[in-house]
Amino acid sequence: MKKGDWVLIIIGIIIIATSIPDVKRNLDYLSKSKFANGTVINNAEEDFHNSHYAIPIVSFQSPDGQTRQFKSTMQYSPPKYQIGDQVEVIYDAADPSKAEINSPIDIWSGPGTTTIIGLAFISIGIFGQRKSKHFDKSPHQK
Repeated sequence: MKKGDWVLIIIGIIIIATSIPDVKRNLDYLSKSKFANGTVINNAEEDFHNSHYAIPIVSFQSPDGQTRQFKSTMQYSPPKYQIGDQVEVIYDAADPSKAEINSPIDIWSGPGTTTIIGLAFISIGIFGQRKSKHFDKSPHQK
């Protein structure tokens, strides 16, 4: 195996390792979360690098009867949710102010993306090893 292949594999492992705290945080959050029905009451608008994004603002009622609002951590372009859309909300039972729209893509996009990038580096390192073994053989070698 060539040095460059090992470097790619090691980089991939490091990238995956950096996603472990995010995965743990998400699993801890999900284990103590409750669910509620919510309504998108607005879309905050933000511009970032010459792109326009909509960030849903959601209202829901917690078990203590309080109406709570939160601004999603996710940004969408074009807007994914319209004002009045009904969404499922996931929130921390101990602290209902820690809430998010319950969407696997939204919840897992950070650690999922990092893990996929890490796996890509590892795969390229392994494929590079196979490819170099295959192409290093002359047609007369067995």
